[in-house]
Amino acid sequence: MRICLFLLMVTALANSGVGAVTRSDLSPAALGLLPPQSTTLALKDGRMVQGELMANESNDRETVIRNTSGKIISKQRYLRTEILEVRPENLEVLLANLLKEFHLSTKTNLTATAYADTINLCDEFMKHWPASKEISWVSGKRKSFADEQAQLAKGLEKLEGEWMPPIQASLTRYAALCQIITKAQAQYPSIESPNYTQNPTAKNSFDGVLERRRAIARRLPSLMTERIPILLQAKEFDQAATEMDLFLRFWVEHVTKNKTNRSHSGRGGDSEFAEMDFSVLITMEKKILESYLANRNPDELKPPANSDPSLVFIPGGLFLLGRENATPADADFPMRLIRIKPFFIQQCEVSNAEYRRFVEHVRTTQDYSMEHPDAPPLKDHQASGWKTPSLSRDNQPVVGVDWFDAYAYAKWKGLRLPTEAEWELAARGHDCRMYPWGATTPAEMAVNTPSGRAYVAAEMDKRDPPPPAKRFSCTREEPRPPRKLPVETWNVDQKTPSELQGGLYTFDPADNPYGLLHMAGNAAEWVQDWFDQASYSVMKQTDPVNTTKGSGHVFRGGSYLSQDQELMTTARGNGTPPHLSKGCQPNTLIPIIGFRCVKEIGELPITTK
Repeated sequence: MRICLFLLMVTALANSGVGAVTRSDLSPAALGLLPPQSTTLALKDGRMVQGELMANESNDRETVIRNTSGKIISKQRYLRTEILEVRPENLEVLLANLLKEFHLSTKTNLTATAYADTINLCDEFMKHWPASKEISWVSGKRKSFADEQAQLAKGLEKLEGEWMPPIQASLTRYAALCQIITKAQAQYPSIESPNYTQNPTAKNSFDGVLERRRAIARRLPSLMTERIPILLQAKEFDQAATEMDLFLRFWVEHVTKNKTNRSHSGRGGDSEFAEMDFSVLITMEKKILESYLANRNPDELKPPANSDPSLVFIPGGLFLLGRENATPADADFPMRLIRIKPFFIQQCEVSNAEYRRFVEHVRTTQDYSMEHPDAPPLKDHQASGWKTPSLSRDNQPVVGVDWFDAYAYAKWKGLRLPTEAEWELAARGHDCRMYPWGATTPAEMAVNTPSGRAYVAAEMDKRDPPPPAKRFSCTREEPRPPRKLPVETWNVDQKTPSELQGGLYTFDPADNPYGLLHMAGNAAEWVQDWFDQASYSVMKQTDPVNTTKGSGHVFRGGSYLSQDQELMTTARGNGTPPHLSKGCQPNTLIPIIGFRCVKEIGELPITTK
């Protein structure tokens, strides 16, 4: 068939312009989205005809245009004399219109391929038509897709419009399914029973939701074991700790703290959770902490400028709070990764002499500006320990003070009481010590508790035994009774009792990781938090403090009268009225509780090497 001069003109028009973009310049991805090549004919009667130019069927007398609509193909023939103008396809407009059809979801994320394809098309458009009037919104669309692509690359998922870690996304889906199950149980009583037959359609739907939730439950542990190593490899320790804590708290809530879950499907009673080995979670937490500490920036461990030599710097960061072998019935369950800001803490407990200066200030000035809002008006801050001579020497710790006394003194000094989390980190360090000095029992350490004093006294007898009985004596000399140390507090700045200060006896010191004295024994110590048996299960992960009023405030560390288990770095005391709240033992009314203070530094970033 002879190709007419007219078609050559059309072809020339379609490719006219220096550097004009043709289909051959486009990527296969872009070509795959474009409709068949389109030409527009402007007819002399005012009509506009658009379609695919059929060059092999056209000639110098007529032009053939083909249109396709679904499975219907139609062809129109137009005489050369009818045509006013031939307009080639506008690839710029075509591709811009195509890009307008690409949208982000307001609720969920797209696939990685969808993000990449859209970004590539935007890049292609901006490359070929940099001066296009559409360039601004194309660039904006590219940025919005690239932002979500970056979130997806981090391993996050978009759920109901919020980007979240995969663990959180799974737990959110799980909670949503639990709500559906609970509503179904309310609407269809006994629907969870295998024998339910009243509404087969509802039963099938209910069982399907149960199975979807079980699938999430079964997937969660492997999701954790896959996800945490990836985060550690990327040195995303903070994110690893966050995701680990999300799963651990979920596990505790749905299994450990609510045994009825096992028989209540609406609350998440899946046997998969009940059969999990909790020690696996603790092992994962330890791996996160180990990696974090190994990669920690040494600059974080350097104390900021401080003019008060009585304060010791605690670097803060991630640490494990709670006892590894605690059970759900214990107040120090579960062991959790917590992060706190760095802070200063007093090396020694507040002494009688220091506290007397505060009491004297209040007495002489009638200044009550430092009082807690809930403190009794015109509060008397006298310490109960001052009524006992053996507890009232200047360099002994003040004991027999209530929480309001400790709060007021700290504020007067420009300090505050430590939170439970701060106190626990200061006591045990990042190596999770059972006692401030390590794992050795108090009965083998020079520490001011009944077992510790008995150990010190026995060692003194070994090193300084009584003289042997006289062989030729008319009177029989009674052997010296076992030595006993006084039941009293030791000086705040001394690691051993005054009886050992002459240098005749030396003992391995009960050293704390940071050089703090008497973090176990001597005086128990008030902290900021109200006591809640379940605090460790529900407290927030970052800088936690329980401000919800309870039966009493928390005291920590044990006293000179405490048994060994009360000296553990995770042991928590509840200062309930009427006596413990005043810093005294409930039965004997003996003063036992004092305190030490902390100074805030401000937030410092968690960084790595």
